[in-house]
Amino acid sequence: MACPIPSGLPDIADSGLTVAHCRAHLKTWLACLASLAENQSYRIGDFEYRRADLGQVREMIKFWQNQERELSAAGTRGTRTKVLRHGW
Repeated sequence: MACPIPSGLPDIADSGLTVAHCRAHLKTWLACLASLAENQSYRIGDFEYRRADLGQVREMIKFWQNQERELSAAGTRGTRTKVLRHGW
């Protein structure tokens, strides 16, 4: 099963994503990773992650790190939002 988009993310098809959104979601996934490292489960929205899901959690951390990096770089060029399409 693919990792879900965390709850609270704006509708990707209709609105832009900001660096602040990326940082908030990255913080959530890092907290998830920390819990799993201590053999605890972690819930994000309707999904509960366990230690066996570490690979998926790491993928989401990389995803949000990359989105933050891209948006930060775009901000230095004058663009502050990026629209993501479903199916990432």
